[in-house]
Amino acid sequence: MLSKADEIAATEKLLSKIRGKGDRPSAPVEDPLPAAPTGDAGAPLSLKLPFRRSLSVGIDIGYNELRLVKLNRSTGSRHELVHYQRVPFEPGIGRDDPQFPRFLRGVLTRFCGSTKKIELWSAISTARVEMRGLRIPKVADRHIANAVLWSFKKEVALDEKSTLLNFDILGTVSDNGVRKLEVMAYAAPRQELKDLKDLFARSGFPLRGITVFPFALQNLFRSRWLKCDSGSSCSLYIGRNWSRIDLFTVAGNLALSRGIKAGVNSMVEALRDAFNTERQVALPELASLSEFVLDSPETIAEPLSSEQAQRILLDLTHGRASIDVPGKSQPIGATQVFHLLLPALNRLVRQVQRTHEFHQLNREHGTVERVFISGEIIHYKPVVDFIEGQLNLPVKIIDPIAESPGDSHPTVSTRNTDFVPAMGLALSGNEITPNFLFTYKDREVQTSVRRINRVVFGLFLILLLISMAYDSHLERRRVSSQAVLAGLRKQMETLGPLIDESLIGQFATKLETERAALAQSGSRYQALAVVQEITALTPPEVRLLGLRAEFGGETTEGKATSRKRSVILDGVIIATDPDAELAGFLLALKRSPLFESPAIRSRKTEVLDGREVLRFTAQIELG
Repeated sequence: MLSKADEIAATEKLLSKIRGKGDRPSAPVEDPLPAAPTGDAGAPLSLKLPFRRSLSVGIDIGYNELRLVKLNRSTGSRHELVHYQRVPFEPGIGRDDPQFPRFLRGVLTRFCGSTKKIELWSAISTARVEMRGLRIPKVADRHIANAVLWSFKKEVALDEKSTLLNFDILGTVSDNGVRKLEVMAYAAPRQELKDLKDLFARSGFPLRGITVFPFALQNLFRSRWLKCDSGSSCSLYIGRNWSRIDLFTVAGNLALSRGIKAGVNSMVEALRDAFNTERQVALPELASLSEFVLDSPETIAEPLSSEQAQRILLDLTHGRASIDVPGKSQPIGATQVFHLLLPALNRLVRQVQRTHEFHQLNREHGTVERVFISGEIIHYKPVVDFIEGQLNLPVKIIDPIAESPGDSHPTVSTRNTDFVPAMGLALSGNEITPNFLFTYKDREVQTSVRRINRVVFGLFLILLLISMAYDSHLERRRVSSQAVLAGLRKQMETLGPLIDESLIGQFATKLETERAALAQSGSRYQALAVVQEITALTPPEVRLLGLRAEFGGETTEGKATSRKRSVILDGVIIATDPDAELAGFLLALKRSPLFESPAIRSRKTEVLDGREVLRFTAQIELG
């Protein structure tokens, strides 16, 4: 018997031959870029893209090869396929080899070219990723992360130090009349994420995102590359040692994902066990197939090896009518050999049916109405027909390279279906794809930054509006001022000639003459004005006995003398409180605009008409 390592190597060789590669050269192979589609793995569907904004590359790291898909992020609803390629690993170099980053750098340099605006997406194995569809109460945005964390911990033992938790909010649902948030939560080992991130960083091509295969499939639905207008859809991926069943809602959201231990190796083991058992091979009767029974029971002398069983499966999938089986004298028909695969296929179909039943009972997304199939061996039409008949649902092969990706292509080459993960990764974006490099914490920071940006933009917009309003106000004032200025200019034109220096001199002479006349009139009537003002300001209690004024005068040359002009009052005060009356009288004189600095020169008490009075002499300066 072969060891486990030999079995894996033999399986890889078988699958390589199933894909039609045969014995490939050991050196890395690059498919050419022909001018038109030729059906080869490297043939682009669109090379001349006039309005490219950015490129996205999906990188699927397989067991022994890289599968890459390059898309142009166009402005329309669909991206444009630029190039796709399969590159085998260099001999002796595996994914964990220290030389692998160098190999990866060379492949990506040739595949991506010199374009700087390019996003790289890859995926980690789904085996160690825990995914759960949760329903949490509707809480404030800042509490959603905690609600998801505690709900996830109820179902999965989570070590936050070694495991990275992220989630994707799918929408609002009604759970027994209560509105809740539907969330897809997923957790992956931090070390595995770090290893993949560092691998690409060392190659010189850092990753934009890391996700898992179910979310890559989800991209095909969310981007409408795969269309489903009603009901849920099932995706069945048949791999080497395992298969994966993923269910998607009509909106393209992943509702359920599970892996099962059934794949190509299960079919190889079914063939080996059937031929190694000493029994008569009796095939069931089918309406579309004829009976087959061996002529006589035979016992195989030597057990059939896994490599021989793989060779039988290879001959079967290549469409041979009869298969040579070691130990058998006569070739066996392909139909009879296919029936030996039925136990493995039945186990696979039962798992799909149970998944559909669980989904229908526990979710409100409706029944599954279609099945999309991808992976190994699905190019062999009887396998697809059997699965379709057992599930009683239309089965469509996912052919991401085809021009009409939603159509059924039962005869499509498996090389196209091998590019399903890479195509889904190339369709990735933080808007539609859960990303382990862009977690909910990064989304919260981005939301805060966007909120701040909106506030700043709003403030700038307000300031801009204020500035525009003020500018409009200034413009209106300028127009108004110009209108006023034009009116004043018209008025000036009607007023006559403008004032010049000679006219100003004439005005000054005239003004001086008028001032001299006014001064002369003032001097003439000054004595009368002084007497009238004193009379008006003298109260009844004050009786003036004499008034003498000195107004100065002019010399013979016409100049004013230097003597001060003053008025001397002589009077008596008849009152109970003569001092108060005298003070009030002086204050009234001081307030007069004609007088300045009234002062008492003398005062004494006398008897007048039998009454005691206060006699005073006051001097008042003229202003």
